[in-house]
Amino acid sequence: MRALRRATGCTDCPAEDPCVRATGALTVTYHADVSIRMPDVPGGLTACQQGRVRDFLRTVLGPHEEEHARRFRTYSGTTVRPFTLLGCGRADVQEQLQAMHETEATERAARADALSAAIDPFTREFELDCT
Repeated sequence: MRALRRATGCTDCPAEDPCVRATGALTVTYHADVSIRMPDVPGGLTACQQGRVRDFLRTVLGPHEEEHARRFRTYSGTTVRPFTLLGCGRADVQEQLQAMHETEATERAARADALSAAIDPFTREFELDCT
């Protein structure tokens, strides 16, 4: 908060928490830590089939999952939101700032989730019939 001053315009503030006006900028840095774990090659396959599965995981599924990760990482970044708030004391103003942050974080997460979901469903076929 840049400034916190007594003010008027609040309704029903108790004497111990007088009406205040807070100004400043809410700066939040968001970070999405994304990791990908590819499945193991299942057992019971011939050497040729194992090779085909490994190739599929490396050249088809792996890049698809990396694209999911890239899209989830759009959540990351820093925002600066100027604010002027009225509240009953510092705690009330801090609650309003927390609510601003939570709303913004929820919206960012929803956008990143939607970007990721847009590339699914993911269905690809590959040939396992080999010796």
